[in-house]
Amino acid sequence: MWWNIFNRMPKPYSEGFLPENDGHKIDNTCEEEFVPWLEIVKSINPRSVMLYSIDRITPEKNLEKLLIPELERYADRVRELGIETKTY
Repeated sequence: MWWNIFNRMPKPYSEGFLPENDGHKIDNTCEEEFVPWLEIVKSINPRSVMLYSIDRITPEKNLEKLLIPELERYADRVRELGIETKTY
């Protein structure tokens, strides 16, 4: 399978972000979206993961910023996999 290429590479860094967009109400912070993402992170097994929210005005006016305590809840679940995780 194509993802076996990761087995031959040094451990990658994985960046993740959890914004919300109200165009169609995309919420990738819900369990239905987060759990599959977490499974992918688990299979990749990166050295670290960075979770961050938006930090400035965006063209999409309905984006909602996640606060650090919210990001930390997701980060804790990644850390449970033994993967270093930072929030910004």
